[in-house]
Amino acid sequence: MNTIRNADKIVVLGADKQGYGVVKAVGAHDELLEKSPDYVKLYGQIKKKSIILPIGPRYDTTAALPTVIGLAQAYRAPVYLLDFGLIPDDPEREKNFGITILPGQDSTKLNVAHLLRVERITRDLRGEGLSVEVIHPADKNADWVNATIRAVNDTEASHLVAVDNVLVPLDKLRESIRTIERKAAVEYILVNPIAGLG
Repeated sequence: MNTIRNADKIVVLGADKQGYGVVKAVGAHDELLEKSPDYVKLYGQIKKKSIILPIGPRYDTTAALPTVIGLAQAYRAPVYLLDFGLIPDDPEREKNFGITILPGQDSTKLNVAHLLRVERITRDLRGEGLSVEVIHPADKNADWVNATIRAVNDTEASHLVAVDNVLVPLDKLRESIRTIERKAAVEYILVNPIAGLG
């Protein structure tokens, strides 16, 4: 995988409508992720199978657990729980990974509930016989999109399973999903939060 990513020039080959070989795209890895849907598809197919599930104090992804468990069992893939960590107890800080910290929220309650949720999800995944590792964004100053892209690239995950997030306007969320899919060559699966009820 590193050999491909670190190559100076990659040539993406394909076939035209008559079945003749054609060059679909040429460039470095990052450049092809930006401009070649064929490369993104091929790169995604050769990645090892693993799943990332993001979670944060104001972002409960419990509804995605059945999807994550199904994928991980089907692919015999490890699960990475991308923990965005606690809400900082800093009244001057307005955002955490680009998401606005709402004034008046009890950050202590949210943080305790978050820690318990991470522990429960980890226990539930392991109870299903799955390999799970809790990871944290490498750059605490990144927004959630870039932190997610970095985590996908660092783990070489093939799938990212998330829950529809009402904290991000729908148009911005769609744009962010497209950016993550394009830059990280990952299949982004968005689960409706109502799916976890019942």
